[in-house]
Amino acid sequence: MHVYITGSPEITSLPEAVTKRLDQIVDKGYDILVGDNKGFDSTIQKYFAMRKYRRVTVYVSGQHTRYNEGAFGEVHIPGWSGDSAVEFARLKNDAMIADADCAIAVWDGYSRAVRQDLEEL
Repeated sequence: MHVYITGSPEITSLPEAVTKRLDQIVDKGYDILVGDNKGFDSTIQKYFAMRKYRRVTVYVSGQHTRYNEGAFGEVHIPGWSGDSAVEFARLKNDAMIADADCAIAVWDGYSRAVRQDLEEL
């Protein structure tokens, strides 16, 4: 089972309900798909690194990884010239959605990227 975990970049701490769900994912041995953004993505990465859970893959837009807090495996999603930063990141999120069997989203009500993920899931 591949679980895409996404959240608003402004969220930098994990609510207890989320950590309980993440613990269940670890107990079941599911594979985690997460982005390389600051904020929520890096917080999720740190959580799994602290748990020494290795079944995590970090998806990266292009060749330059921004955050990989646990030296996890990576999937680099190529873009094409002329992509805006938002369009470039969208390619990465779309790839995670396509590769996932299910998802967990933690949304602050403001992030357009997470809102779009929710609409596509």
